[in-house]
Amino acid sequence: MTDHGRRLDLLRTAIAAAGGQAYVVPLTDEHGSEYVIGYARRLEWLTGFTGSQGWAAVTGERAAIFVDGRYIVQAEREVDRGRIEVIPGGGDAVAPWLAANAVGQQPVLFDPWLHDCGWVDRATNALAAAGIALVPAPNLIDTIWTDRPAPPAAPAVPHPLRFAGREASAKRAQMAAEVASAGADALVLTALDSIAWLLNIRGTDLGETPVVRSFLLLRSNASAMLFVDPGKINDAMRDHLGSDVECAPYGTLATRLGEMGTTRVMIDPDRCPAAVRAALGTARIIAAVDPCLTPRAIKNPVEIAGMRRAHQADGIAVVRFLIWLESAARSGDLDEIAAADRLDALRRKDGLCRGLSAATISAAGANAALPHYLAKPGAAALLRPGSVYLFDGGGQYLDGTTDITRTVAIGDPGPALRRDFTLALKAHLAIATLRFPAGTTGGQLDPLARQPLWRAGLDYPTGTGHGLGSYLAIHEGPAFFGKPGGTRAVDAPLRTDMVMTIEPGIYRVGQHGVRTENAYRVVPATGEGGAAGWHAFEPLTMAPIDRRLIDTALLDAEERAWIDRYHAAVVAALADALNPPERAWLEKTCAPLD
Repeated sequence: MTDHGRRLDLLRTAIAAAGGQAYVVPLTDEHGSEYVIGYARRLEWLTGFTGSQGWAAVTGERAAIFVDGRYIVQAEREVDRGRIEVIPGGGDAVAPWLAANAVGQQPVLFDPWLHDCGWVDRATNALAAAGIALVPAPNLIDTIWTDRPAPPAAPAVPHPLRFAGREASAKRAQMAAEVASAGADALVLTALDSIAWLLNIRGTDLGETPVVRSFLLLRSNASAMLFVDPGKINDAMRDHLGSDVECAPYGTLATRLGEMGTTRVMIDPDRCPAAVRAALGTARIIAAVDPCLTPRAIKNPVEIAGMRRAHQADGIAVVRFLIWLESAARSGDLDEIAAADRLDALRRKDGLCRGLSAATISAAGANAALPHYLAKPGAAALLRPGSVYLFDGGGQYLDGTTDITRTVAIGDPGPALRRDFTLALKAHLAIATLRFPAGTTGGQLDPLARQPLWRAGLDYPTGTGHGLGSYLAIHEGPAFFGKPGGTRAVDAPLRTDMVMTIEPGIYRVGQHGVRTENAYRVVPATGEGGAAGWHAFEPLTMAPIDRRLIDTALLDAEERAWIDRYHAAVVAALADALNPPERAWLEKTCAPLD
């Protein structure tokens, strides 16, 4: 029996001892984080699945893992399919599966700190229809994971005004006004990036996302209480927070909320753990979207300048990596991990880089067909001539966060690869070249990217793009290019100075994957078609697109012109920072299309 098989058996024993018939294990932590570390990687510990989205449900006889289209193939590879079914779908697919597989009247158990209020309400209703109760319980994984890592203990640090661009006190005043206007006395924030943005603090508590493990209670008078491990707050942080922000131990949130009586408290039910709602007891709950989401997404002038510099620094690292890759890949002995290590090291040479924005996806050949593939030591593929190599990731710079994907030809890619790459590039350009009216949402634009592929009978299982933080999360709401019903909001209007990525792709399982990803600033449209209230996209990512993979016969005149303009902008932005041989390589690589 595998370790994961033994763990499933241990969990089933714990479920029975707790009086339940099933238990639900989500991937996330107490803050609804997309990426989790060490102590919170309960789903991976139980099943072996290493993706960034997933849920498991375990009954006395069966177990299933629920993942979206990005991770179907990966989950099938990573879990013991003799013991765990792989089912397409997100969290809302769990309750119907449990209802269909119920074998008694005992309740389904869940940890209320790991499930948001919205999920709990929907799952409660779905299970009630089958006569089954959904009941909160202590985390059962934690009772059987005997060597579980401790939560991170590194200190929090101030995020200086020269990078943040706006004082934390001004942000608190703005959010407090939103709380008051909603008729609330206080706001509970549990999302780590919202708290980091609001207080101008950063940390190392979530791996590549520079946040601090904490909760925040913001009052309508702009004072606040930060619930955080006391060891994270030194004198510098205390001075930074100021007298209007009180600190309390991380684990005391529920107790403090229980003392609020009939206070009117705002929570975001789609982001707030159900345990918070329960702890509020007799308080009057006001449900509203996290008011930090849109102000955080609209970058101020200092943040825009920082994002531009960070993307140029990242572009320099990418150019130097591509130059190295041309020679390093010729032998056929270069593997995915060695390639990623080289790119990561080049990024870290910039003085403001504090690490990666996500673990680098470094995928050769057929592995590139897995949108979120991560190479593993001992199983990394070689970059073989006649194939493609895809890398995706970015850096966390003090002045901005980057995210880029490039697909690179290793030798002669052949016509089939060129066609797929060019079709995916056309999908990218379908949005990148747009002018669109104010109030347009990412969900409305998403089908435009898919049309070039739909015409060819193709589609992709991922979103088309996402918001990008400023030295914060690589995936940031509220705007998102994607189909309705996804895991992120798709109905938020795109606003001036939001930063978005565009990244459609084609993924042929067992063959190859291709994707081009750039980050863009949303700007007012200018020139012809630039009437007041219209928007367009300004590229921030500055790195070459592999012209060897472009089938120019598939491009129209506007697409060709955009690519040539973009490559000219890349040369203008990066050339002065490169030495003469590097500059010559860049100019040749970015020459106009034939």
